[in-house]
Amino acid sequence: MRKYVKFVILFLGFYTCSVNAQLPSNGKSKGAYNVFKSAESKFYKGNLKAGEATFERSAKRYESSGEINGYIAAKAMEAIVLLNKNQPKNAFKAFKRAEELYNEQPRHNEATRAYLRLCLGKYHLYYNEQSEANAFLKEAEAVVKKHPDYVSPIFNIELQKSLGALYLKQGNEQGALAAYEDLIDASQKLDDSNRDLTNQYKKKAGNLYNNVLSPKDAAEKYREMLSQTDSSERGELDFKTGRSYYKYTEYETAYEHLTTALQFDLTPKERAETKSMLATIAMSIKDYKDALEQNGEALAIQIQIGGAAQDIYDGLLQQGRICQKLEITGKSLYWYKKTVKNIPEGWTLAQELDNYGLEPIEHLGNSDLNENFNIALLNYERAERLIYKLPRNEQNISRIEIYMAKGALYFSAWSYEKSKLYYTLALNLMQDVYPEKHPLVAESTRFISQIAIHDKNYEEALLFINRSINAATIEGARVVVDNDLPNPGEGKYPYELLYSTITKASVLYLYYNQEGTATEQELQLTLNISDLAMSMLVRLRASYRTEGAKYELSELSQLISHQAIQTVSTLYGNTSSEAYLAQLFTYIENSKSALLLQAVQQLRAQKVSGVPDWVVTKENTLKTDLAYLSGEIYYEAKRGMDINKVRLKKLEAELEQVEEAYPKYLDYIEKTYPEYYSLKYKQKPISCAALQDRMGEEDVLINYAIVDSFIHILLIHKEAVVYRSVRTPKPLKKLIQRYIHSLKGETMDDFIRYSNVFYETLIQPVENHLEKKFIVIIPDAELNYLPFELIPTANLSQSFGGDNKLNYNLYKEVPYLLRKAPITYNYSATLYLEAKEHDYSNTPEGFMGFAPDFSRVESFATSNREKQSKYEDLLLTPLENAIIEVNTIGKLTNGKVYDSFNATEANFKAEAGNYGVLHFATHGILNHKYPLYSSLVLLGDNTEDGLLHTYELYNMKINAELVALSACNTGVGLLQKGEGAMSVARGFSYAGCPNIAMTLWPVSDQATQILMENFYGNLMRGMPKAEALQKAKLNFLDSGSGLICVPYFWSGLILVGTPDKLHSLQTISLSLGWLNWLLVMAILVVLMGGVLFFMKNRAD
Repeated sequence: MRKYVKFVILFLGFYTCSVNAQLPSNGKSKGAYNVFKSAESKFYKGNLKAGEATFERSAKRYESSGEINGYIAAKAMEAIVLLNKNQPKNAFKAFKRAEELYNEQPRHNEATRAYLRLCLGKYHLYYNEQSEANAFLKEAEAVVKKHPDYVSPIFNIELQKSLGALYLKQGNEQGALAAYEDLIDASQKLDDSNRDLTNQYKKKAGNLYNNVLSPKDAAEKYREMLSQTDSSERGELDFKTGRSYYKYTEYETAYEHLTTALQFDLTPKERAETKSMLATIAMSIKDYKDALEQNGEALAIQIQIGGAAQDIYDGLLQQGRICQKLEITGKSLYWYKKTVKNIPEGWTLAQELDNYGLEPIEHLGNSDLNENFNIALLNYERAERLIYKLPRNEQNISRIEIYMAKGALYFSAWSYEKSKLYYTLALNLMQDVYPEKHPLVAESTRFISQIAIHDKNYEEALLFINRSINAATIEGARVVVDNDLPNPGEGKYPYELLYSTITKASVLYLYYNQEGTATEQELQLTLNISDLAMSMLVRLRASYRTEGAKYELSELSQLISHQAIQTVSTLYGNTSSEAYLAQLFTYIENSKSALLLQAVQQLRAQKVSGVPDWVVTKENTLKTDLAYLSGEIYYEAKRGMDINKVRLKKLEAELEQVEEAYPKYLDYIEKTYPEYYSLKYKQKPISCAALQDRMGEEDVLINYAIVDSFIHILLIHKEAVVYRSVRTPKPLKKLIQRYIHSLKGETMDDFIRYSNVFYETLIQPVENHLEKKFIVIIPDAELNYLPFELIPTANLSQSFGGDNKLNYNLYKEVPYLLRKAPITYNYSATLYLEAKEHDYSNTPEGFMGFAPDFSRVESFATSNREKQSKYEDLLLTPLENAIIEVNTIGKLTNGKVYDSFNATEANFKAEAGNYGVLHFATHGILNHKYPLYSSLVLLGDNTEDGLLHTYELYNMKINAELVALSACNTGVGLLQKGEGAMSVARGFSYAGCPNIAMTLWPVSDQATQILMENFYGNLMRGMPKAEALQKAKLNFLDSGSGLICVPYFWSGLILVGTPDKLHSLQTISLSLGWLNWLLVMAILVVLMGGVLFFMKNRAD
């Protein structure tokens, strides 16, 4: 039969006579035509049995009326139905007679031709005869394109279905996607659309988006599908949407979809891939604990299901990198065991290393990390032993990856000889795989240069760092040698060029200053390189928008600034030039909270200029395009000899377009929204002279910067700038932890010891210049956790207080810095001035407080069990004094209070814009991954979930002058280099709040209640904010007795912002009698409840 068909096909190919006409539908053919349309409808709706019978009836009616063209079309469609029923033999019988009749006609109807060609195309497609199928289907398509009204939409749907299937067999996914999208479009236009069919092909199209479309376009398509799908398919669609955003490097959105996908039943492979992507996202923001768990689970799944060698290799390599970065112990060993089969009883890490023939790593800087580093080494070794299973053309690339990973591992462990060995192995192998101008060549030579620095071989360090710089530049770029400055305009790999330039500044500083004899000219050249690196970073920062990239650039900013601080401090020490002192301030300022400053300036720019949201959205989209395309070019370059030159050329062309479009768009913004552009892009960190000119008359600002073994201290007030540098006490982080622990009053000896350490390091060097009314502290790194106001202004003798070390009243006699002056904190001097010069003309007056009741969650929103469960899952302990606190302050200030079950997120959003002071006596939840997702817990209702996220505040653009966070740990968070503690309170700074009262450790809600009430009472008397908090603390201390005098009770609450008076409450009068009564009551509460609370919570 098939031979017969081929003969007919050959015959038809030579028969070209045709006549343009539609199917017969008038006169005596009208009835047959109506039956034909009915058959099409039944077939389209999936009723194949009825469709077959009805097409047969239509054919008979056409035949009886003498309309051969109608008969041929009806029999062709009958055959198509039979092919859809997997009955090719019956289909052949159906169209055989139709073919014979067609060939007998001297002239052919075009509609008939299209129907018969579709039938024959589908028939050959059924037998996978792709060439013949292609010829017939293309003929049918040509008719549709030329005369779309000759055939029905249902015909076109069937044609596109067949074309899509053919293209998939041919490996033409792009053609298949186009066919399916035409099918979907045609189906949706029908009045009585077959939703099942439409959804079926939407799903088929969705399976192709990932491979055919760019990640950006695929993500948009998947999101559109998500908005139209039911819950049963959401898991797979969230997975695909998240995967597309992940590839597009839109990690924040990817994280949202991927975590949602995990709530559904994914296949093991999809779950493993989801976990792996989440691990990479966690790594990008340095959440290595979460990364370890996510990647560990992904790797365990891959091993369990017998995943592809490439997937297991990638998982092992990633797990090794995570373990290398991980600072907590115990977890890496747990996840290693989860990814190894058949672990014998008595298994030990030492035995495992021996089994693999590996020498254990001894971390020379921190022996606590030995376990993590050895687990990393084992994962790298396991990955290396899988390389033989990978495609041959990828094996050397994978070996380079392993050598680079091991080089980085030994470098981090301070084992520089072995590190150099592996970087050299990688570099040698690259000669067979990569050109000299390559990012991995730049990276490996940079690390070899840094190893030479540790070996004090500065000539070799200079040689390799210049090679690194040259490897990161374009072909034909000027060759950098000796002390040459690189040309950023010739950079091909911006990140690698920036890293190498930063390293060169360090190399030259050490090269010139080996004996401490560097000349001013030599040091100035070193400083010029640091300045060049900073200008390169500023350009990169303008075009990168993901959280991970921002944090990486923030770390690099700190690295550049630290080298510059070291250089300029040497210059100042050698010359005593005031100009270098001003530069020193600039570099210290550059090392502080650049991301927060950017966010505040962005928010202010949008508020002031009224720029439309779409302008900012397009601006961010261009930034994301730059990041995505740059990343794709980097990874394409890593493929070595197997590089896809066509794709690389396309990516480079696209990047060139975006790089051209982005500055043009900024030019458009500058011309159209000049105020927004100026506030966002032309604002720079404040200069020392400008700070002195604009700071408060009674303010003294102390800026700390920790660089290597020294703490650099700049004290600034209107009349003078004082600089000191002192050795950093080691280990600083543990000293601060022990100091805070000593504040609980368990032993006076520890309190005295650590108080003296911090007095001698942080206060004594500048104590002669603290004769101002207000002190503003700008801490750095671990100093963000330190309550400076507790540091004494003199050394405490070890015999302080005599033999009775449990006499808690002795804490009253300590000469705290707080007794000398009120203390305020800020993230940088620039942000201090931003807050000080904040425009309060539009700030509303009045107080609004919130105090949810978490004691009886089951009685709230009982109709919504999901929300009730959410509160229970958060393990929110009741805050027994929170409602009393807020109501007392509300009466004191004549403010608005939402307590108990009225403290909802919806009420906050409805009222927040009407008040200048916002007070939250509730729990705070920190999101280390994305600070904008940190939240305060209110109560939900039918419109809100109850979690007040920072990003929601940002979008609300609230105008509050003061936010008081009367919750535990609102000022504590993960330290981010160059930014400080990423706390819940910091999130409110992102939202534009200039002044925030927050806590540094878990504080009793009873003690906080008393402090807050006194704080507000002092504000109502007209005291400046810093003084109001100072007096509240000292009143608490001086009025108390016994255990409640220990600093842990009263010193955890601090003020971030400015020390000035509060505008928002000044117009509200206060009865002095009420205040005195309040103070007396507060003292009584302290005396009665303090000891009981402390004994209950001391273990915390």
